[in-house]
Amino acid sequence: MTGSVVPYTEEEIDSIEVNSFENTEKELLRLVTDRSLLDLSKALPPERIRELYQRDSQISASRIDHIVRLYMQKLERLGR
Repeated sequence: MTGSVVPYTEEEIDSIEVNSFENTEKELLRLVTDRSLLDLSKALPPERIRELYQRDSQISASRIDHIVRLYMQKLERLGR
């Protein structure tokens, strides 16, 4: 990733390194060949993600907002 702890751009999101049989988030998402099989209704709602991050007193509210926005963007990209 290009230096920021929390990715801000779609390019940064795509370049997140993962510990898997692929190296980046983008490569993993590319493996989902039939997105109609995904049941995104089972994904945690954004407010639940917010609640989980709010448990960590070291994370600012603005950072949590950003993480939640990124989560929603990822769900949106998976739903395309």
